[in-house]
Amino acid sequence: MGLYVGAKVYFIHEGGTVIGSARCKDFRSHEGRLKAAHNLVQHGITNLCVIGGDGSLTGANLFREEWSGLLTELVEQGSGAQ
Repeated sequence: MGLYVGAKVYFIHEGGTVIGSARCKDFRSHEGRLKAAHNLVQHGITNLCVIGGDGSLTGANLFREEWSGLLTELVEQGSGAQ
């Protein structure tokens, strides 16, 4: 049973993700995670559910830890993350 709260849900049945991080070496760098944060903001994505193994969860946790700083950088760069 689920509860609908008006959220947009994207299911990716092929390789890749909406934010451009799947199996992407760039996501391992700060610049790559900054690009992923920019993509989330540009697409209006406010929640992210990561389903995967240790690598996915490790990357998601690092992304979570850096999130506020990434948004601050985007605002300073004028990338529309306001």
